[in-house]
Amino acid sequence: MSSARNERLLWRASRIRAGKARGVWMLIAQHLALRGETEAMVALADHYAQPFATKLGYFADPFSAFGLYRRAYRQGNGNAAYNLAMSFFARRDMARYHFWLRRAARAGETDAALPFRRFELRRPHAGARRIGRIRPQAKRDELV
Repeated sequence: MSSARNERLLWRASRIRAGKARGVWMLIAQHLALRGETEAMVALADHYAQPFATKLGYFADPFSAFGLYRRAYRQGNGNAAYNLAMSFFARRDMARYHFWLRRAARAGETDAALPFRRFELRRPHAGARRIGRIRPQAKRDELV
């Protein structure tokens, strides 16, 4: 399948998911994920890994959230590694959080580079409050 067709299908699936078109976005995303489209894998994994979900699957299961993130990362998607790191942060697994944050930073994910250098165990967002790892907003957190 050509990459132009993949891009059109991915664009269509994102419009359907946003509610701007009719259809079933998950079927399109699964089709693209089977074809190796990393953005579709990340979108599916994000859907499967609802915030603070307890069952995220196993890396060996190719269509669990963890399996999709890992496959997308292995094909060069740094965002998948960052999302995986944040999933481990939400599960309070700081060793795996640091491991996947390092991989995301090395893959070129800009959102992961700064937290990896500082290795912040506490975050300023509301999700960190739920697991007891909140810290106050700092001046360095402001977008420049």
